[in-house]
Amino acid sequence: MESFIQNNFTNITKGIEIIAAVTGIFCLKKYKGTAVIYFIYFLIYAVFVENFGNYTKLIGNYDYLDSLSNSIKDTVFIKNYWWYQIFWIIGSPLFFSFYFYKTSKNIVIKKSIKIIAFFFLLTSFLLLIFKWNALNYGFIKIIDLLSLAVVLFLVFSYFFELLRSNQILYFYKLINLYISIGILLFWLIVTPMTFYEVYFYDADWNFIILKWQIFLFAILFMYTIFTIGLIVSKPEKAIKPNEKLKY
Repeated sequence: MESFIQNNFTNITKGIEIIAAVTGIFCLKKYKGTAVIYFIYFLIYAVFVENFGNYTKLIGNYDYLDSLSNSIKDTVFIKNYWWYQIFWIIGSPLFFSFYFYKTSKNIVIKKSIKIIAFFFLLTSFLLLIFKWNALNYGFIKIIDLLSLAVVLFLVFSYFFELLRSNQILYFYKLINLYISIGILLFWLIVTPMTFYEVYFYDADWNFIILKWQIFLFAILFMYTIFTIGLIVSKPEKAIKPNEKLKY
């Protein structure tokens, strides 16, 4: 089992991400005129992020890329921490902030999302500037925690809004419920692992395999529930810019 995960981790994660993205593409017509279209674009974006993030393996496996490898040898670009830090750990919460802002009908929640997203973006930008060299060794932990905090706010704000609406009567048909559950469990599972990144520099293969197993479960769960949600959910009517509710 351990050798299987070690040899196939990348292929499995890429596979489930592609399945979710392809499912979304097939559902484009179904969700036309709704904010779910943006979520489908995000799934395609996630496939791009994952594939480009493997550039570190490519430059190490092909001789004709040796010059590129040597040019970035003593920089943070020799590893892909910077890539995932910017385009996933920062980029994903910003996207979901945009998405839940588009779908929320609560004025207070919408304003709160704008403020929190701006604060998160500004803080992350400043931390990247002052802690850029830290990406040589791992992710910037403060950004990881802020990312989790943003996701928690978005998800629980959605749950609050759902419980106060008639949509609770048919919650199992709502794509936002599946999205919320997927990102909530993923961030809750993955974020704590950041603090143990130091083990990747030791010979503790037991921990490394354990981390791969945890990441594999989290990724499989999130993209599987995304895929199921896209298939079984019923699209709401096209979201109107001025359609807001006060509670």
